[in-house]
Amino acid sequence: MQDILKAVIYMSHLGAIVPHKHVRFCESLLGLAGYIRTLLLEPMTIDGLYSFLNSPQSTWLIQPNFTEVVLALDILLILKQIEPVGENHIRRIM
Repeated sequence: MQDILKAVIYMSHLGAIVPHKHVRFCESLLGLAGYIRTLLLEPMTIDGLYSFLNSPQSTWLIQPNFTEVVLALDILLILKQIEPVGENHIRRIM
């Protein structure tokens, strides 16, 4: 029973990370992570990044919530695409 529960939990999280036939690319965390990476031309704070993503200047099709932005940043950090700078900024690793 626990194995089935673990599999269900794993599949529900996987569906949010990777786009599939029911999740558009712009709604996936992987898609959001890629878009965020293109925005990090200079160091930014997480709050500044979140504000930009929810502003009219953003070309992203949806407005992500703060949790989605943090999870997308986690993906980039795990993939070694970003790094922390100072106390509250992040930057893209070229």
